[in-house]
Amino acid sequence: MALSGRISEEIKFGDVTTGASNDFEKATELARRMVTQYGMSDTLGPIQYGRGNHQVFLGRDFGEDRNYSEEIAGKIDAEVRKIIESCYSEATALLKENWHKVERMVASLMEHETVETDEVVAILNDLPYPRKAEDDAPQIPKAAATPHEPEPQRTEKPKRLPPNISPEPA
Repeated sequence: MALSGRISEEIKFGDVTTGASNDFEKATELARRMVTQYGMSDTLGPIQYGRGNHQVFLGRDFGEDRNYSEEIAGKIDAEVRKIIESCYSEATALLKENWHKVERMVASLMEHETVETDEVVAILNDLPYPRKAEDDAPQIPKAAATPHEPEPQRTEKPKRLPPNISPEPA
């Protein structure tokens, strides 16, 4: 899911922009946690690498004590790359196979601005969705038009707060 924005750009426009850079950032972060924290690597096994410390200093997160060698660091990087590349190729195949559904969803959003749950289910299952005409949609009763009465004029000035009291919450 995280890589779908980048892959969609690639499929639709044949090129990618910097807009999808966050996709890779999030996907890489998750893949790294899978390998180093959750033990989800066949190569490295069910071992946690690094100790999450997460001390924030001057806006930077110094979040991990490295308790492994350069050799293990290389293997971690290789595992993360393998996960990302595998997910990227699987997501590309899924999006190409279902691109007509993406286009149908886009068309509905462009025309109506919203898509209801039933329509999403219909699109995902390649079923027709009979959208209600605007005339058939339930009408929301408009408020009865009442003459607007002007507010009475204030006769007293607003009270000022003492200088040590702020109207903003602390």
